[in-house]
Amino acid sequence: MEKVVFVCCKYKPAHKYLIDSYFHILHNNGMQMLFLSDFSNYPSGALPSCCKFTSLSDFEKETNPSIFIIVSPSKSNISIVKAIKRNNKCNKVIYIFHEPVSFSILIADHGFKLRTLLYGLGLNYFNGPKLINRCDYIILPSNKALQLYEKNKKFKVKHSQLNLMFLQQKKGAEVLERHYFSYIGTVATNHGFDSYVEFLLSDFCPSSQKVMLATNSSVDRMLLNKLRDKFGKNAKLFTGQFISEEEMRICYKETLALWLGYANSTQSGILPMAYMFGTPILFSPIDSFKEFAENFITGYEIKPGDFVSISRGLGFIKNNVEMLSLNCVSRYNRFFNPENKEKELLDVLSCLSD
Repeated sequence: MEKVVFVCCKYKPAHKYLIDSYFHILHNNGMQMLFLSDFSNYPSGALPSCCKFTSLSDFEKETNPSIFIIVSPSKSNISIVKAIKRNNKCNKVIYIFHEPVSFSILIADHGFKLRTLLYGLGLNYFNGPKLINRCDYIILPSNKALQLYEKNKKFKVKHSQLNLMFLQQKKGAEVLERHYFSYIGTVATNHGFDSYVEFLLSDFCPSSQKVMLATNSSVDRMLLNKLRDKFGKNAKLFTGQFISEEEMRICYKETLALWLGYANSTQSGILPMAYMFGTPILFSPIDSFKEFAENFITGYEIKPGDFVSISRGLGFIKNNVEMLSLNCVSRYNRFFNPENKEKELLDVLSCLSD
């Protein structure tokens, strides 16, 4: 029985859903699944229930090779890959390369600042060729990510495009009423958080609109007070703390329209999760969304910062929420449901034995 070891140092709900999806496919094909506890910061109650835990020290005397799948970026990944290869040079490492971004994209997001340059250097060191070329196979989650990868001549590892996968949640099948205009996920400039908040505090967004902010990122207290002052009981604000899977599920199912007004991205874990829960989206016209989202079908295409387009988008979704929700679930099944991606993943594993 072949061993597959998942490596994920930083907890995010999307990462856990991804691990569960891979487990679902690989377990059905007779493979043993483990989760590497080294460097992991998963909070209690959030650990992948599908896997037994292991440590790098458990592989020091292991003679049979194993497959390690690195799910998320981390400063520790290079050290982990070195240890994996040191324990057994026949071990194979797959890296799911989420964001092969360039300096030009980072500067467009954050401005030409010393902090941006330092962040870019760190990203390039820990998540660039030094890591990539130590791996045996690279998975790119979108065509946009694939294009960026193939443009970089420093990347020399065999690779292919395979969408992020999210296993359909069996529990919590009840239908909740959708009222909230929500921002879910990491607070970041390239996710258009500033544009989202500016719209909420503008005259285009009435105080009667229910709004939700669900993030483990810390948010400025003065900003939160402004939102509370304007929306009162119509504001649901979960910030700076761990949000459980059950709470996250409810957030998606209570969302009328989900903000995806990103400045740029090569993928988004929020998009497939929204589709999985049938949640319509307000999305910007970036390449990685054009691949999966469709105007008037799964949501409404907006121009971040253009309050008129955002207001029109909210109105369209309110008037067509049932149709959009059904279309979102259909797109989930087409692009992100592991039930329909088994062959693609198994093809990747077969490449490692070639």
